[in-house]
Amino acid sequence: MAVEQWLSLATQAPIQVFPLTPGTAVESTRLPDPFHRDPAAQIIVATARLLDCPLVTADSQIRTDPHVRLTP
Repeated sequence: MAVEQWLSLATQAPIQVFPLTPGTAVESTRLPDPFHRDPAAQIIVATARLLDCPLVTADSQIRTDPHVRLTP
């Protein structure tokens, strides 16, 4: 499936898409060490921290980090 088609389908669900802001980019570099080395994971976690919302993820490195708030 083309990414444009996937994005169109995904955003029909009751979700909200947030832009990458300069503040999020900065926060992604300030996560407690040691943290996931994947920049995308860092941005996802930084976004959740700034928005004060829990994450839903299958990523085991994110799930085991004590500084990440997950959904119950």
